[in-house]
Amino acid sequence: MIGLALIGGIAFWWQHNEAEMPLEQGHRQLLDGRDVLVALNQLGYEVRGLGLALALADATAGADGLEPAARGITQSLLLIDQALPLLKRNFPEIVPGIGDIQASLMAYRELVAGLSPGHVVTDAQKDRLKKARLSLAGWEPLLAGFHQSAEQALQGFVEDHQQQENRVWSGFLLALAGVVAGFLLVLFMWQRRLNKNQLYPFYEQLFQGSYAIELLLDPQDGSILDANPAAVAFYGWDLPALRTMNIQDVNCLSKDEIASEMALARQEQRNHFHFRHRLANGEIRDVEVWSTPFTVEGRSILSSIIHDVTQHRVAERDLERSRQRYRDVVEASVQGFWFVAPRSGLVLDVNQALCELLGYPREDILGKSFISFVHSEDQSAVRERFSLADKTKHRVYDVRVRTAAGDIRHTRFHATSLWSEDHELTGSYAFVDDITERKKAREALQDSQQHLAIVIEAGQIGVWEYYPASNEMWFSPEWKAQLGYLDHEFPNTRQAWDGAVLPEDGALALQSLTSLADRGNQDKTIELSLRYRHRDGHLVYARCCARAVYDAQGAVERFIAAHLDLTSQFENQEMLARINAQTALILDSASNGVLGVDDSGRVTLVNGVGQQMLGMMAQDVIGRPVDQVLRLTDRMGRALVMRGNEEDPSCPVSFVLRTGEALSAVEALLWDAQTTQLRAVELGVAPLRWQGQISGAVVSLYDVSGLLQQRQDLERSNNDLEQFAYVASHDLQEPLRTITSYLTLLRRRYSPLLDEDGQTFIATAVDGSYRMSTMIRDLLEYSRVGRKGVEMVPLDLTHITREAVDNLRIAIEDVGADVAIQPDMPLVMADRGQLVSLLQNLLGNAIKYRDPARPVQVWVRAITDGLQGCRVEVEDSGIGIEDSYFERIFQPFQRLHTREKYEGNGIGLAICRKIARLHGGDLTVSSEPGKGSIFTFTLALASVPSPQMPPPAKESEL
Repeated sequence: MIGLALIGGIAFWWQHNEAEMPLEQGHRQLLDGRDVLVALNQLGYEVRGLGLALALADATAGADGLEPAARGITQSLLLIDQALPLLKRNFPEIVPGIGDIQASLMAYRELVAGLSPGHVVTDAQKDRLKKARLSLAGWEPLLAGFHQSAEQALQGFVEDHQQQENRVWSGFLLALAGVVAGFLLVLFMWQRRLNKNQLYPFYEQLFQGSYAIELLLDPQDGSILDANPAAVAFYGWDLPALRTMNIQDVNCLSKDEIASEMALARQEQRNHFHFRHRLANGEIRDVEVWSTPFTVEGRSILSSIIHDVTQHRVAERDLERSRQRYRDVVEASVQGFWFVAPRSGLVLDVNQALCELLGYPREDILGKSFISFVHSEDQSAVRERFSLADKTKHRVYDVRVRTAAGDIRHTRFHATSLWSEDHELTGSYAFVDDITERKKAREALQDSQQHLAIVIEAGQIGVWEYYPASNEMWFSPEWKAQLGYLDHEFPNTRQAWDGAVLPEDGALALQSLTSLADRGNQDKTIELSLRYRHRDGHLVYARCCARAVYDAQGAVERFIAAHLDLTSQFENQEMLARINAQTALILDSASNGVLGVDDSGRVTLVNGVGQQMLGMMAQDVIGRPVDQVLRLTDRMGRALVMRGNEEDPSCPVSFVLRTGEALSAVEALLWDAQTTQLRAVELGVAPLRWQGQISGAVVSLYDVSGLLQQRQDLERSNNDLEQFAYVASHDLQEPLRTITSYLTLLRRRYSPLLDEDGQTFIATAVDGSYRMSTMIRDLLEYSRVGRKGVEMVPLDLTHITREAVDNLRIAIEDVGADVAIQPDMPLVMADRGQLVSLLQNLLGNAIKYRDPARPVQVWVRAITDGLQGCRVEVEDSGIGIEDSYFERIFQPFQRLHTREKYEGNGIGLAICRKIARLHGGDLTVSSEPGKGSIFTFTLALASVPSPQMPPPAKESEL
């Protein structure tokens, strides 16, 4: 038995020595391989994040986005420094490629370090950044290849290590079987002689010789029973100290959490744990623990093998940070971003900027085809471009997308295809710019440029530029044309400009430009009035708007000015000034008062006579409403209030401003503010028009006070004459009747005694006496018109006309006349008897002077004509009148035909005109021989209000 045990022990010792070095070497290779894979994964994330950071900097065209890129470069270089020793020891074939990446990263670090925040990136730096970003895109498949090679090598390490372990453990088991068998027999035979200390050498050899960190714990209270040298080296406490410590002194979990985890291990419910252990120097390390319970002489012991996975955890956290950095870069981008699957185009990832652009939440976009968000008119083109993803690396194209709200947004896709190491398309990602406002701005700019070109060409606006540093000038062809030159005839030099501009204007212009060059005037423009000498010698007046253009350092680069030829305007202004002066002289020399009124009824001008008539100075009149300076009443005492509204038809100014029809000879009384007396005037109002619209009116005031006095004297004289005519005609009737009676008696008594001549003489005398009697009666009737006054009452014009027709019913029926009366004629103010007489005379004349060749037709109508009241027309189809007799027919006893053809004395129309004038109007005729006549007279409307005269304005109101 002892020999068997000795043989087993010798075999165990030999197997341990033979297996120790290969196992340790394989274990180191496995750890190195794992660390290399972690480093390569981390480097891949860093490179991807670096690419996104450079893409962000390229998109924003500024150095502010390069801070993530600088961090990514530093982290990548640190990873390479840590991984190179492992790569050289285990993966030498990867070292050259990693070295190239390291050199490129160091060059990129120098590039990024030279770009501080706020720095303006130059075009050369932009190009280098773009090349760096493109080269990074090529690193991803390279790193993927390195990772695959490391994985394959690591797999080989694992297989070799497993085979070595199998061989070692087979030997171990065989040797251990011999040892155990021998020792069991020896122990059985010598159990009373051997004590337990005799087992320690074997236990110590297995426990102390392990390179793994091992602790033996009491599973009940967690006290540390023993620790191997690897544990002492790892934790930093010496062995005696560790044997006095509890696992709670090492494990960072709470006492209850530790007890719970130890219970799981003791009950063999779990044997693999992840903890954080505290070292003697206070450092916290991440560890992976494999725990196995066993029993020695009835005592439970928990064996824990501890692996330090701190670097692995750091790599995992760095990897997570890299992933988060990638997500942060994507989410921080102001551009939209989405990643889509190959062929199907399903959206796999988006950032918040794209969600905000489309107006959808992330979950409503993921899993859908990105083409479904494209405008229907662009979908076919986008499908065609997407189909080329496996043939092109990068694509840039404009796409219209439809938002959740139904709006159309213009976007620009910067699409990139992603490939696997097997050259298979794995997807495409695109940064999306919202160019809607940019497109609108570009379109607006194009429109503005087109409009500017049209304005410059149509408006003949010249442009010139002046470069103060070189003293050079440039002139546009339009500018040269304004001076009479073709483009090639006028050189673009300062000397040519000095020769064209008037010296005093040129000096002033340069002085003004110098003041504009001050840095504080960067946003200001100045206006210059310049005079040039035209090619043919006359002066060209121009207005220039000049502005300074500054370079990046704030220095004036050039001045640019727009040049507008105002020669015609200056000439027109001079002509207008002369015309205004002449007009002022004409107005002041006029014998009547003149007021100008704008479309709102405010006075804009008044001449000297107008100021005298109003009793006010020009400054007291201009700008005020006309009704405050012009107080009028008509001859009947009604106020003509001038407020320019439609409700008051008695207002001449408002009537003209409203209708555009001129008024003349409106009789009124004007209140003189200085003398506080009423002045008789005749008012004329004419409209002013501008571009077809009424822009105001001109009011003319004629002082008719003297004429009114003359008219009153004339009326008094006429009244006297009428009185005399009435008396004469009345008194002549008696002697004429005596003469007529005796002549009739003489002819009846002595006619047989007279010869033919005597009888003819008597007959002629009798006939003359009869005609004289008729004329005296007509004269008496004429003088009686208006003698008793005019009783003005509201009358229905339609009813009065029918009454006149009824009086002529027999004559109308005898000739078969057709009299048409307008229905619903207005109410008028008139004397009933005189109006019936007027209409009856006109209707009787229409029947008397009928045309035998045509039916007798008469039309009576009334036309309401604003302030003119009611205009009555009596039209007939008679023989007509030549225009040379239009006035003669209204004179008493004037006949155009013999008595044999038409009876009468020619007094009827004279009486009609007198009646019309007594009613405030007149009687006129328009006619053409053979086409009938139209007799027209005017009457006042009964509906016209009669407001009271406004009180005189107080002096403070004038």
